[in-house]
Amino acid sequence: MKADLGLRLLHLADRLGLNKVCNVLKKGRITVLMYHGVIPDNCSIDAWTLVKESEFLRQIEYISREYEAIPADQLVARSSVRSPKSRKEKVIITFDDGYRNNYLIAYPILKKFNVPALIFLPTHFIGRKELLWFDKVIYAIQSSGCNAIDLRKVGIGFIKLNGDDPASRWDKIEALLTKMKSLELQEREVVIQEITQVLKPDYSCADMFSFLEWSEIKEMVNSGLLSFGSHGHRHQILTQLPYEEVFEEIFTSAKILKKDIGVEPIFFSYPNGELNPQIVKVLKRAGFRYAFTTKEGSWEQDLDNYSIPRINIGGYDSMALFRAYLSGLSELL
Repeated sequence: MKADLGLRLLHLADRLGLNKVCNVLKKGRITVLMYHGVIPDNCSIDAWTLVKESEFLRQIEYISREYEAIPADQLVARSSVRSPKSRKEKVIITFDDGYRNNYLIAYPILKKFNVPALIFLPTHFIGRKELLWFDKVIYAIQSSGCNAIDLRKVGIGFIKLNGDDPASRWDKIEALLTKMKSLELQEREVVIQEITQVLKPDYSCADMFSFLEWSEIKEMVNSGLLSFGSHGHRHQILTQLPYEEVFEEIFTSAKILKKDIGVEPIFFSYPNGELNPQIVKVLKRAGFRYAFTTKEGSWEQDLDNYSIPRINIGGYDSMALFRAYLSGLSELL
């Protein structure tokens, strides 16, 4: 009930033009958007992390008209970000996880509107026919269409997924993923094996979760519109690792990006958004100058470069909510 009321207020505020008022009140703060995948409208798999192509088109068209989308590289020269060339508020678009649909679907739309973006790559997976563990879980559940899954055998419990509302179903899946993130690696693998055994998914059809090829990345780099950063090497939650493994995750990814893209990487996105002072020290040693979290909000450039907040954009967000995210109105309601 409270969520429904909040959405109604956002729609009302949108019609009253309050988004424009909020943009003025932001006083130069930068909004950084976080996407994951962009999929065809007829894709059979539904997930919050996957935005439909038609919605992404509407969102990018709106940004190109109402905002100034800037390349992340402009952060290095802060004077250019603060310059009065445009009175429009600044937006940076980012993608996590390095999905191939960023190239096949998102990239042509970004080119159409000349909107730059920054993609964070988990370097181990690029060019490989593998899936991230959480995508295995999402695909297994959503491709099966099951109403429930019994995971009591592996200590997770009986997960009810019934309901016609995709967002409510996703809430149950997200709760399962959150629980699995807290497990040790071997324990998590046992749960994934159980899910796979029970639901028997055909992972060869999980194209929406496949990874970019290096040739595609180089093409986007050469366009001058897309830039790339690190999302770690194996997409490990860094706060769960000992120092030696944190060091390896960060430095290995930096080395690969330099070798395969030809530039020193300076942007990093924390897997699962988690960080601590020790991780930040390693990032600085590896040459990263900016690091992005999953904490929601707009960013003041005078604040810490290693804990930059972003607005998470998902497949269930209406255009009214999207506009409220951009303006900062959603933070006030």
